[in-house]
Amino acid sequence: MVESINTQLELTVTATLFLGTQQYGKIQLGEQGFEFINKQAQRNSVQIPWTDIEQVITEVAGKKVKRYTIQTTRNVRYVFASKDAKEVLRTMRDHIGAEKLVRAPSLKSMIKHIFTK
Repeated sequence: MVESINTQLELTVTATLFLGTQQYGKIQLGEQGFEFINKQAQRNSVQIPWTDIEQVITEVAGKKVKRYTIQTTRNVRYVFASKDAKEVLRTMRDHIGAEKLVRAPSLKSMIKHIFTK
């Protein structure tokens, strides 16, 4: 059993981690950091203190957040999809600051950028 880095949880949601294969579990956000607890294999759980998060990159389709990537200060990226992604991002924003939340460029904006050079 993995011991939590948080003593008080602010939010818990079901989620998927895309790390080679899809891993299912739950995200727990608390006063110390971000945690992904894997249902099947506890050893594949991820714990990231708030101070180790360099950037959170969100993929938005329309008004819905599809996935978000957490970039750590150790240059590791974790890609997640969760049930209530907007609430997860709002809670993360309270701990890491709005400047670390970045929207990934859409396909439309990337094509526009190519043709406007």
